[in-house]
Amino acid sequence: MEANRKNLNHFLTMDPAACTNLGLRLDKLNREIDEEGEHEKKKKMLGLMAGFRMDGELLKAYRQSFKRWKNIMCDCDDRECFEIESTSKVLLGTGNASVFEFGVNLNRPWGVPCISGTTLKGAVSSYLSRYYGENWWRSSENAEKSAWQVEVFGGILKDNPKKQSYIGLAIFADAWLVPEGEGTKNWFATDIINPHYPNYYGEQNRAGEKHIAPPDGMASPVPLPVAALKPGMKFLVVIAGPEKEREFLKRVLGEALATEGIGGKTALGYGRFKVLEGGKKQKPKYQIWPGANVKFHPNTGEIEALFEGKKAYAKEKSLIPEEHHKKLFKKKKSIVLDVKVQEYGNSFKIVGPDNRAAASPDQS
Repeated sequence: MEANRKNLNHFLTMDPAACTNLGLRLDKLNREIDEEGEHEKKKKMLGLMAGFRMDGELLKAYRQSFKRWKNIMCDCDDRECFEIESTSKVLLGTGNASVFEFGVNLNRPWGVPCISGTTLKGAVSSYLSRYYGENWWRSSENAEKSAWQVEVFGGILKDNPKKQSYIGLAIFADAWLVPEGEGTKNWFATDIINPHYPNYYGEQNRAGEKHIAPPDGMASPVPLPVAALKPGMKFLVVIAGPEKEREFLKRVLGEALATEGIGGKTALGYGRFKVLEGGKKQKPKYQIWPGANVKFHPNTGEIEALFEGKKAYAKEKSLIPEEHHKKLFKKKKSIVLDVKVQEYGNSFKIVGPDNRAAASPDQS
């Protein structure tokens, strides 16, 4: 317990203004919060966010992490990687819990703005259902969807008596902020959300009070300060799935982001993005491992190739030439094979034998 107290003492005694991690500053290092009816602490935090810049060791670490993430994602042959750039202010995560009564989407543990994969996936699914015909129908009341929607995005098939939920072909990863230049620019600008009928939509009406008047344009609006992402913010979008579907979803996502946007206040022009040209998927990187030691692990069903201290794995038996199947899979003995592997960051996947110089068949 004493050790834990010593570890936490650094955060309890440090100057909050010196914290270079915005997520940590926003969530954990608030020594004071506003009392009911006050807004000074909230305004102070919004001002801090508007002028915040990541620098120093944290920026260096985030750049390294982003580079590693990008390499792993874009080296895969089933991924579509491209960048988008905000062309207007963007309000994301405003409903997230916060002691300051406004929320933002931050990538933990870095405290950097991000766009959740579910936000992008939902935007594409919704856009398709409204503009691409009945084949892309989805219910506005529950998870029921058309066959095409379920195949791509997952969900419950319409008129399915079992109400069984399915997983779709497409996966949208969280979009990471692209670090640029020697120092990051300011991410946020102060903005407002302006509810015009707070009483009607407030707690009293939800509690069933009968005297609350319906919206008639006579109520006084109550501006709520929030933090909005600035225009010019770039994010790396990753879509995984079959090639045909990926290319289609990328095109539809570009349409949805340019015409309707995501987040809050989209009716006022917020949340717009453009897809940047040149954000094509990097070509997969391959290596040839001559004379690799190949084993089969029956407990896991994995095929393992070992070469110069590096390991690659696969589960498809069809990747191994048929003449080696008896020794490898039935006798459970290792074989020597020239294999072709694909790089996935610091890991490798077996993609087949090296057909240029295949090892001689083992007839034993």
